[in-house]
Amino acid sequence: MTAKPLVWLLLLFQAGAPLLLHAQNTNRFTGNDTIFRIGVLLPLHSNRVFVNSEEDFFFPAETQTAVEYYQGLLLALEELANRGMNADIQVVNTSDSAQLEQDLRLLQNAHLLFTTAQGHALKHINRFSARHQVPLVYAGPVPSMQTWNNPYFILTSATLRTHCEFLFDYIYQRHFADRILLIGQPQVAQEKELTSLFLAANQRKVDSGLYPLPMVVLADSARPLLRQLNDSLSSLLTNVVIVASTDAHFINSVTTQLVRHNSKRIQLIGMPGWRALDRLSLSALDTLNCLASSAFFYDRNDSALVAFRKRYQSRFQLSPSENAVRGYDHGLYFGNQLYRFGRWMMGAFPPPAYSPLACVFKVVPVMKGEDVIYRENKGLFLLTVDRRKWRKATG
Repeated sequence: MTAKPLVWLLLLFQAGAPLLLHAQNTNRFTGNDTIFRIGVLLPLHSNRVFVNSEEDFFFPAETQTAVEYYQGLLLALEELANRGMNADIQVVNTSDSAQLEQDLRLLQNAHLLFTTAQGHALKHINRFSARHQVPLVYAGPVPSMQTWNNPYFILTSATLRTHCEFLFDYIYQRHFADRILLIGQPQVAQEKELTSLFLAANQRKVDSGLYPLPMVVLADSARPLLRQLNDSLSSLLTNVVIVASTDAHFINSVTTQLVRHNSKRIQLIGMPGWRALDRLSLSALDTLNCLASSAFFYDRNDSALVAFRKRYQSRFQLSPSENAVRGYDHGLYFGNQLYRFGRWMMGAFPPPAYSPLACVFKVVPVMKGEDVIYRENKGLFLLTVDRRKWRKATG
């Protein structure tokens, strides 16, 4: 990465001038004179940026993520402009909480908001979105939704519950008659949550009048956990082993043990986030036919991605990160949703008109009683490890 493209964008943001994208063709949905106002709210932390030269610089991680996301988003909106969409893009720096209140006033008549902000800034933006009924596309890590109530809030990444239900449903449909083992570290808070989510998914089957999945839960007791695992494996059935953990050391200890029993049929089920764990043994995951879920995945050799990479490099003089690819997919999907339906874009979220590079879009309302409290993109990939590389699973 070089500093020059990031510096150029930061200067643009600090100026606070709107960026106008003019349509190249007639907008057959809303008329060519319609200008859609789009707010992009980013934690730029410009007061913490240091630039001495192209080789000597410092950007906070949150700033780099925000700028990369915006670069991909900008390319997508420019592409929609080439197809007929007029857009007025206003970028707001969310890192100054005192200024944020004033800047948000500029967006009261906005049609759509994008943000990667977190914490207090995100709560402030969410309240603004709810008050003015402006759709808000949130592209950061999944936040706590316990106190949120905004039907215009769009969570672009699936929650942990959605991931676990996705994996549970796969097992329920494919392996109901097999040996199902659930193993984790319940003494660790996050690991306990993962185990609980699988058990809750099973209970919902019972509550719906269906048979539960016959899961055997392996937990700490007087007997060592791995000894319990050894004794629980079946010699006749396929052993579906759900490792409800994101602890690389624990995962490797379990997979090493399972590889020793590879004469038995084993299907390993991993967790969301495993693809990002560098210390996992891909060789062991390959041997154990590992499956895991992910909200984001792309093939670097895909022709569409190669074309995007060339366009991005030509524009910004650096290779696109995952954040840039995510920004492009979000801009193209939600921007096209706005282009097609205008103020009524929240009514329904159809499949993408254009093939995303790395995301799956399945946006659905999350209900509390009869009220929509937010919307979640529950689109997920099922991944497998093949020849020591993560790939999309088939079949």
